[in-house]
Amino acid sequence: MSTARRLLARGEVDYGHVDAMMLEDGVYALAGDWGSMRIRAASARVTIDG
Repeated sequence: MSTARRLLARGEVDYGHVDAMMLEDGVYALAGDWGSMRIRAASARVTIDG
């Protein structure tokens, strides 16, 4: 994971992207350029804007 701050053309911070999203024992595990996190939820909705 890089600690360098990247900016988009609009001047907003670019946190990178999600490399992996897995469901393990009722916990969503996400990982990407920004690090990783685990989220416990009944369901999840992923929206991709392009």
